Amino acid sequence: MKESIKAKIEDRVFSRENIIKIATIIYSKYEEDLKKYESSPEDFRGLNYHGSFKIELTCDDDTQYTSDSLELFTKDDIIDRKKVWSISIRFWGHNDEEIRFAITEGNQKTPNLLHVTGENGLARLWFSELEDVIKHVKPQENFILTHKKVFTVIVSYVFSILTLISFIFSLVILNKLGLFTSNPDAEVDNAWIYLLVFIMICSLPWKIKIDKWIDSFWYSVEFDFGPEHYKKTKNKRKIFWIAFSAVFLPLILFLLSIL
Repeated sequence: MKESIKAKIEDRVFSRENIIKIATIIYSKYEEDLKKYESSPEDFRGLNYHGSFKIELTCDDDTQYTSDSLELFTKDDIIDRKKVWSISIRFWGHNDEEIRFAITEGNQKTPNLLHVTGENGLARLWFSELEDVIKHVKPQENFILTHKKVFTVIVSYVFSILTLISFIFSLVILNKLGLFTSNPDAEVDNAWIYLLVFIMICSLPWKIKIDKWIDSFWYSVEFDFGPEHYKKTKNKRKIFWIAFSAVFLPLILFLLSIL
């Protein structure tokens, strides 16, 4: 009886070494299966060996590279000189065993996964070996991602307050220019309630936008190999941390102190 095991791959930063290690393990299963076929009695072999091994690399310039060995990683420099967008490593056994490892950089709707199919016990053994490697891949985590909900709410309220301040400042400027008139003696009942409602309503679109910003800075699956100038998310994060430390953090602390 065959067993099929799947696992999603998310919140991981893959290095060149991680990919080569996973590919080497899967290729070793292909070699073991081929040797098993070649050493089996001739009467049980059938006409041809039905197993195969395949690596596919897709780059962001729409070029695709395919290999039936580890040469793409061991003898070629594609992953060092080009921006790789997706990686697929697959092994099919002679008796329909299968190992499939497929990951795409970004926050893709199509799940990144490890899928293993084989006889009971064997499939779980293969899966555990590869899962252990993936678990030790660098996690995509930091203070902001760990406290994403709280961070998003606080920053959205800060931007909402800044929006309110900008709105009031604009009215003052328009009033000075005579384009807007108001009665300074008029009393506005429950003014603070109106201001809080304005901030809360304004915070909703800001929250959505900040969520998207965070997702664009830290992908669910990220590739940390290839030329530095192709690592756009990594470079964006450097700019973000500089701006956050120099501008946004002091501003957030100031606004929190006066609330």
